[in-house]
Amino acid sequence: LAVGSSGSAAPSALSAGLLATQDGHCTALHSRPRRMSATAGASAALEKAGIHATRDGLHLLPPEQMADSTALHEECKEFLGWTKQFNEMVADFITTMESRSKVIETEKLKAIGLGNRVDAEGEVRKRKHLELQAMINEKKAELERLNAQHDSLIRVDAEQKALIEKLTNNEA
Repeated sequence: LAVGSSGSAAPSALSAGLLATQDGHCTALHSRPRRMSATAGASAALEKAGIHATRDGLHLLPPEQMADSTALHEECKEFLGWTKQFNEMVADFITTMESRSKVIETEKLKAIGLGNRVDAEGEVRKRKHLELQAMINEKKAELERLNAQHDSLIRVDAEQKALIEKLTNNEA
């Protein structure tokens, strides 16, 4: 049975009262089914029109091609199942990799932060060292000033004691 581009059946199929469907089966054009005799002449006429009668019904494909088509259909279903399973595995893999990449990114940022702290630690130590050195210098200067003041006070004390001694000796 040949179906044209407009979807209409060929005249020989129409005269037989059959219409081809897209899945390769034929259906009756009339609302009530006609009785077909299973004579050899009817089978030959159907075969001549390209319609093959099997126990499953009328088909446009020969039985060998129909079996191959069915096998291919089953293989396609199986392949689609494998493809779906593969897609699920890929989705799981992607989800796992995304979660791991987030963990890695977090750890990377922590490492960068620690590296920056280590780099800054040298500068902090240098600054603290300079601050402590300045404080030491200030304390040394204060110590020198206080030592000088102490020496001066000792001299003044000695001079005052000498003056008191001299004055006490002169009065006597």
